[in-house]
Amino acid sequence: MKKEGEKPADPLFLRSIVIALIITALCMVVMAQASFRISSRAINDLAVFNYKLITDTKAHVAMQWFSENKLTLENQCFVIASEKASRKEIQDYLTSYLKAKDDPYVYDIYFTSTGNVMASGTGYDNLVEDPDIDYRQRQWYIKASETDDVIYSTAYRDLDSGQLVITLSKRVMRGSRMIGVLAIDVFVDSLTEFFTNESTLENSYGFLVDADMGVIIHPDKDSFYYDESPYRLDETGLSDYPKIIDSIKEDKQGVVISDYDGVKRAIYFQEINTSGWYVINAIDNSLITAGTTNLRNQLLGVAALIILFSIAIDIFVRFRQFRRSRRAFDEVSDKAYMDSLTMLFNRRAYEEDSARLKTGKGMEDLILVSLDINGLKDCNDNLGHAAGDELLKGAAQCMKTAFDKNSKIYRTGGDEFSVIIHRNVEDAHTMLSRLDAELDSWEGELVKTLAVSYGFVAAVEHPELSFVQMEALADELMYASKAEYYRRSGNDRRLRE
Repeated sequence: MKKEGEKPADPLFLRSIVIALIITALCMVVMAQASFRISSRAINDLAVFNYKLITDTKAHVAMQWFSENKLTLENQCFVIASEKASRKEIQDYLTSYLKAKDDPYVYDIYFTSTGNVMASGTGYDNLVEDPDIDYRQRQWYIKASETDDVIYSTAYRDLDSGQLVITLSKRVMRGSRMIGVLAIDVFVDSLTEFFTNESTLENSYGFLVDADMGVIIHPDKDSFYYDESPYRLDETGLSDYPKIIDSIKEDKQGVVISDYDGVKRAIYFQEINTSGWYVINAIDNSLITAGTTNLRNQLLGVAALIILFSIAIDIFVRFRQFRRSRRAFDEVSDKAYMDSLTMLFNRRAYEEDSARLKTGKGMEDLILVSLDINGLKDCNDNLGHAAGDELLKGAAQCMKTAFDKNSKIYRTGGDEFSVIIHRNVEDAHTMLSRLDAELDSWEGELVKTLAVSYGFVAAVEHPELSFVQMEALADELMYASKAEYYRRSGNDRRLRE
């Protein structure tokens, strides 16, 4: 019990405390976010520098591979261009060179003249074995004949060896005249060995794409399966990989993607010389954000505790106010939508629900029942309004018992009722049969019998009708039922209300 003179806690004072705590928490959230942004920007700049440096290192490794094979090609172009030689002499020279080099990764070196005569280090004779093939129409020949640069083809699977091969080609000039194209086929295994020997960060990896964005080396072999040529980054079915192409076009480092294994990784890239090929590093993004995430989480944790404490106080205040206002709200709500005599929904509730149905929503399984109490006017005139009220309450109780929870019952007028049902037709018949039984067994103190006429319409049986048309048809059926009732009972219909 309260002591004399003791006052209850002032809700306004408690609210002031809640507001102050929430403001403090929001300030901490803002501070956490600001600190996170500032520190993450600095760490991200450092990460871009470090991971770009790692990528440049990998690109340098790949560049060594390209440079070594490019130098080999250029040296042999110089030898072939320096003196005239027959196809047999060039072939013998290339065979001896291939044997002397003894490089397991170099598959073949071959010279194709402008007359489509090939001299190969492996002894292949195109004029004998494939006289119908014009190697001058191959891309490695066409592209090399248009420039002095070395051309790097995309990887392809060699039919003879079954291994992936990259072709490097360069045109051979004697003075100002091109005499043919020299090409060297190198197994991708050698590039893979160069590439994967470099150390990689935890849960991160590097891969290589060619000038057409075809993936040459990648740990996910299932997505980048080779057939005639490697899959492009935007052909793998991995939704985020096209972002890599966009980042290269825009020269934007550190773009984060959801990778093939579900890990978020930041992408860094570097072109290999001017070949159009790129070394790409996919770095686990958690390595970049780990430092700033801890700071942010600590500040947000404190803010969350303050907010929870504030919410607890606010709930206490609101609960006290809720208990006082709930009763008043229920009373107002009941009066607005309930009929005070029958405790059914009233005309206002029916009109609001009807407005929704008139838009077509909920019409699929709608069943509408129109009901009218027989003899209410006669009862009021002869037995008094108390007896009439007894009929109305009795009818309402019978309806509540007969119709289930998927039904909504309304008193829409003096002796008029409507029921909106969302069930199938069989269930509706069952409920109406239950209503008939309830009406037959009803007996009041002032009135001994109760009769109700009704008509019902199911949307599934009349899909062409709108809600308004269903109302009209239900009323029509109800009045037909009422006329039949008066005919059977022998009462003059003019006496009905």
